[in-house]
Amino acid sequence: MLLRFSFCYTRAIHVFDRCTAQSLERMLAGWRDVQIIPFYRGAPYFGMSRILQRAYLAYENELERRGARNLATHYLVIAMRADS
Repeated sequence: MLLRFSFCYTRAIHVFDRCTAQSLERMLAGWRDVQIIPFYRGAPYFGMSRILQRAYLAYENELERRGARNLATHYLVIAMRADS
């Protein structure tokens, strides 16, 4: 069974309290071929102010440059269940 989801949701159980790369890795410890790809996509929230949006984009670019995976706004998760 291939698991692929792009937000923190598993089988009708919301796990928004575990939306960091580290928490997702722990949650998927029993799975194989786990890929957790961080996305930094918070800038649209600041669409009302071009200045704020540019400042936030600079912040997100710095997060990505530093590899701050736990501070990403979204994650693409691809994993294969261990028993399949």
